[in-house]
Amino acid sequence: MTLTLQEQRIAALMSVLGNDVAGAVMQHLPQDAADRVQNLIEGMRDDPMEEEELEEVLDEFMRFFRYAVQQHSETTAADDAENEAEEVVAPPPEPAPEKKPFRPTGDPFLDLVQLEPYQIAGALKCESPRTIAVVLNCLPPGQAGLALQHLPEEVRANAFLILRNPPITPPVMLQQMVRTTVSKGCVLDASAVADPADEANKKMAELLRAMEQAQRAEMVRALEAKDPELLAEIKKLLYTFEDLRRIHNRSIQKILGEIDSQSLAMALKGADPELADRVMGNLSKRARATLAEEIEFLGSVKPNEQVAARQAMCDIIGRLDESGDLEMET
Repeated sequence: MTLTLQEQRIAALMSVLGNDVAGAVMQHLPQDAADRVQNLIEGMRDDPMEEEELEEVLDEFMRFFRYAVQQHSETTAADDAENEAEEVVAPPPEPAPEKKPFRPTGDPFLDLVQLEPYQIAGALKCESPRTIAVVLNCLPPGQAGLALQHLPEEVRANAFLILRNPPITPPVMLQQMVRTTVSKGCVLDASAVADPADEANKKMAELLRAMEQAQRAEMVRALEAKDPELLAEIKKLLYTFEDLRRIHNRSIQKILGEIDSQSLAMALKGADPELADRVMGNLSKRARATLAEEIEFLGSVKPNEQVAARQAMCDIIGRLDESGDLEMET
């Protein structure tokens, strides 16, 4: 089969994405075009695509998808700029009740403490590690640590090392640095520190989740052949710990058979009781009691260790899904 016409390429892509996604797309096509595409899809069942043709269609789809994500980000940024311009002449909206409004005190150091960690990071993300360390040194350790987590990886480590022995800065210069940080940070929202690549990966993961299992596995294999590093990042978003709520008991039992007891206890420590009960309900009475004791014995756990344990469960979920052995509610 030679894919030359636009409708043939659409049909090829729809056959890969599955019935649910194809049905949603068809609703936006003219009826006559939708009928022709549907006929082409049915014809492809008797005359399936060659692997080379499939890769070509998927490559084209990925290029358009990434372009669409980029355009969406740029449009959103332009809309935000337009909204900011309108706010110059329009009365400011009432602050959301759940977020404490920023009220300048005239003291830049007190104002700095009022900012959210992501606002501080957003204001400092383009500064040198030295400047970042000097400003963060003016904050309580907990707040400084949270702000540090929001900074780009390439400057975070250097700024942290400088914080160990921060440089002496003349008071007048320090005050100006803090004042500038406050003026930049107080107008930022959480999107100021969002990584565009992370947003694109999140959208790709959501698209994969919407597909049927067979089509999702096909896309995963194609992406693994083209960009395994990108696939690894998307998989972290594709399968989540919360998916255990939707996974059938038989599949949960398969997960329990592959994960070690220490990682399982670490993953379930502090988890939502309903989710934990769903998992532990697939264990024998004796195994459940043993696991409960192990969880209690753990005491407090380090966040990074728990993240790793839960990711291990997500990796197992992913392997079962790719092999077609995962039963999960949509």
